[in-house]
Amino acid sequence: DMQEYIKVHPWLIDPAWAPLEHEKRLDTLLEKHFKVKKTGAKAAKKRPDYFCLASANQYQIVDLKRPKVKVGMKELQQIQQYVMFMREETKKTSHPDLKVNHVGGILIYSDIDTGSGIGTMIDSLEKEGIHVTRWDDLLRRTETLHKEFLNVIKRRAPANDPRITGLDEINGKKPAVKIERAAKARKKRH
Repeated sequence: DMQEYIKVHPWLIDPAWAPLEHEKRLDTLLEKHFKVKKTGAKAAKKRPDYFCLASANQYQIVDLKRPKVKVGMKELQQIQQYVMFMREETKKTSHPDLKVNHVGGILIYSDIDTGSGIGTMIDSLEKEGIHVTRWDDLLRRTETLHKEFLNVIKRRAPANDPRITGLDEINGKKPAVKIERAAKARKKRH
């Protein structure tokens, strides 16, 4: 499922999040404090819509809304409350080696209410380091970032590099054609 996949691959949201890992302890802290009701169609899949990522000095709260959930003021305030609570929690440790310097959040949605105040609330959250984005925008950005990276790698790799050939095979492209094009492009440059 998407939530589990993002937990393992947080760099899909933000490449700078590569060192972050899912932190169950923080999930539990929020769950207890806010008395969060778990969601999910089947009993075995019930869980909160959010999860927490952490590294040595930063926490990120990721709130992934299911496709059928229409985000409104309540959901925007909810992610804000989660982040503010966690920021207060981090103040309980002052040791410089253990201090968390940044707590941020992101709410990812498919549908959002267009009611009054929604845009203003999103602007306010952004100023607080809490991002709000549509799934479509996130996926498009992720694809663009990684496509550019792969294109650079392909241009710099030897024409017969099996790793590049493997990437093309995964994408359903004919590797021989790509190798020929890459070799021709290299000859033109030299």
